[in-house]
Amino acid sequence: MNNFDLSGYYTYRSFINNPDPVEDFNKIQFAEAELFLNVRTDGAITGTLAFPADALADTKAFMDITGRVRDWSSAVLELEGLGRPGTDTDSFDYKYQGSFAPTFSDATSERMALVGTVMRAKAHGSAPAGVTASFVAVKRDYLRPRSIPGVALIPEAIEMMASRRHRLQHNVWHTVRMNWLALSKDKDAVAEIDKRGWWPTRPPFLDNRALNLENGAGEDFLFMHRRMIKMLQAVYKSAGKIAPSGWATLPDAAVPQVVYKASPDGKAFNIDPDASGYMVPPPVADDPTDQLMKSAAFFNGIMRPIQALFQSPRWLSGLTLGQLGNLIEWSIHGWMHNRWGDTIYDSAGQPIGRTSLFDIDKKWDDPKNDDLFDFYSSHVHPTFWRLHGWIDDRIEDWAKVHPSIKRVDLNGVPWFAVDGSNVLADTPFSWPGNDHHHHHDSHDDIKVMEEVMAIMQKALTPPSPAAALAHSKIATRSARLAIRDVLLGVSLSDSLL
Repeated sequence: MNNFDLSGYYTYRSFINNPDPVEDFNKIQFAEAELFLNVRTDGAITGTLAFPADALADTKAFMDITGRVRDWSSAVLELEGLGRPGTDTDSFDYKYQGSFAPTFSDATSERMALVGTVMRAKAHGSAPAGVTASFVAVKRDYLRPRSIPGVALIPEAIEMMASRRHRLQHNVWHTVRMNWLALSKDKDAVAEIDKRGWWPTRPPFLDNRALNLENGAGEDFLFMHRRMIKMLQAVYKSAGKIAPSGWATLPDAAVPQVVYKASPDGKAFNIDPDASGYMVPPPVADDPTDQLMKSAAFFNGIMRPIQALFQSPRWLSGLTLGQLGNLIEWSIHGWMHNRWGDTIYDSAGQPIGRTSLFDIDKKWDDPKNDDLFDFYSSHVHPTFWRLHGWIDDRIEDWAKVHPSIKRVDLNGVPWFAVDGSNVLADTPFSWPGNDHHHHHDSHDDIKVMEEVMAIMQKALTPPSPAAALAHSKIATRSARLAIRDVLLGVSLSDSLL
């Protein structure tokens, strides 16, 4: 087992060690609670034991958990739980020893279960010290953000963003852009895509695959997503609600999925939707890249310093707007999508998702499809708007250190006038057409985008199985892996050179 296997939420139940049979099983119940563990690679453990066990209870009482993994091979854990001062758990002090129950290789629907003994280390009220009980803590499924009240997008926003038109818009924009190098070798494909208004005039790459930091390509990335944010804000405003704002700072590596804040008197803790939904999901099993991207070490050693760099006035003052956008898109933007993206599995334990970048079967238009690491669905995921809100705030940080840049309104989107040096694009590209208030599916628009997807698929599909070995992996890998290959630079095909 590793730290990812052990981390997460559990339903904790403890039982009085009464050797006599009981007619009512509740008579031997000692406690039921929600156990949250954050396990580090060095074996250190922090977390909470919360009452009641309901994952989404409005109010909870907490004990704070600390401990250590004593043996990784059998996953032996030692924990201590202390009540919070000034609350109903103030005098609680309990110690726990446990290990994970054996598993069967041919079992079905088996769950991880931590089993062991709990001891009351200090008396409280009429409860004496030294009393022991047995416990079982059953691992829960990852709680998806859309399941948390106040975290999920409002129904009106989901209806718009999950529509086929908006899914295709976001997917086509990114798919053309990320495959520009490979597609540019097929002149007929380029002409057909350009005829339909979808060929980028400012490619993000140079011919040697390096980022193009001189042509303003990053302005397209920043403008397109700001345009999406404005659309979301308009939907929320029409519904009389406040749209999600961007993260002020990226969520810490140990953040729980459901956050509770203290009540004014400090005696209780109430659910805080604005801070909830940002726990890092479990990585894909046996996938070292996913494990790396979701690790605390990567966050603390790479993402946090890069976050500070993109907020540094001195550094931002030396960048053009296009450089800012291109650098963000191909670094921390991709990392955030990967880090907070969670994988769904079928009954056989296989990942569920589009078979390729060009799989636009209508079954993927289901509003429940909100995979954060797939361009066809990421904008339906509530975390998309937090991370892209953070990115959008970097535009304003950049503008503060470039006070001479004139602000303009560009098709309803607050933007910047071209000055020939720091802002280069007269019309940053988002998608064909200027009606940013058009939210409903247009059959003509959808047909055009479906055609563009078909053109790209034909251009990038290996002509034969033998040729596939030397051809781009884009058309033969699942959408998630194809996106990761390019955004994270994990295994770019030589055909993109």
